[in-house]
Amino acid sequence: MNTFSQPAVFVPAAITRVVDERCNSLANPGTASHPGLMLFGQGPSNRKMFILDHGELVRTTVVGSGGAWSGTCDASKGVHSFSVCTSEGDISPSWEITIELPTVVEQPASVTAEERNGYWSQW
Repeated sequence: MNTFSQPAVFVPAAITRVVDERCNSLANPGTASHPGLMLFGQGPSNRKMFILDHGELVRTTVVGSGGAWSGTCDASKGVHSFSVCTSEGDISPSWEITIELPTVVEQPASVTAEERNGYWSQW
């Protein structure tokens, strides 16, 4: 009886895409105006994956049987350096994202009719 087995294929831990909460793909390095991020990547099938920011654990996820994983995180304003590692210690290159929260433009205060008339009467 002949038996053949597939050789084990090593799939490195990697971040392959990062999108903001408006589904805008972010470059590496990239900038986002919205702090809700979703990270996508690849890794060894059926393994636990740790999502790190500057080496600190942000979230855990599991790599699916096809080798894909995803995870969400809320990033604060500033520079972030995301990477992932497996439970076996394989670590990915980092993905740099800077969160720049949009500036809030204050609405002008309402002007009363009296103030408006006073302004125009000066002319």
